[in-house]
Amino acid sequence: MKLGDTKDFFSNLDFYRTTMIIILILDILLKKTSKSLIKSKKINIDRFKKNGTKIEIDTKNCDIIINDEIIKPSFYESSSIYGIKFLKRAKYNVREKKHVQSKLICRYNDDLVGKVEFFKLVNIDSSILKYEICRRSKIDVYTNKGDLENYYIDLEFLKE
Repeated sequence: MKLGDTKDFFSNLDFYRTTMIIILILDILLKKTSKSLIKSKKINIDRFKKNGTKIEIDTKNCDIIINDEIIKPSFYESSSIYGIKFLKRAKYNVREKKHVQSKLICRYNDDLVGKVEFFKLVNIDSSILKYEICRRSKIDVYTNKGDLENYYIDLEFLKE
């Protein structure tokens, strides 16, 4: 590139502009998609509560199992001071990044089918989930009429 040759500079600049515009458009599309998914999930939950069969399960018939999973086994995390990560001469700590979740299993005796188990994975530590469930006497499970395979366990009390 010669001194004063601006053609390559402006062609690179156009590439970066185009790339940034594409990234911004994809970001907007992803946000719209996630909002529509959240909205349709809420509509389906409301439909279950309105049209489904409500089953009240005693919390004594519910078990909570630790279901944590390791996302990144033994990754290196550099130490940081005042938000600046030092890449050279950094002390690395080997850590495991975990996704904390619990599995809630509710057992129910149906007159027609017999023993039925409903389960749900909840992104809460198992001790907190046990505490919150022990505070309640019953948990509501909504099923499609006549179909115990399609259900919704109502845990909205956890958001309070």
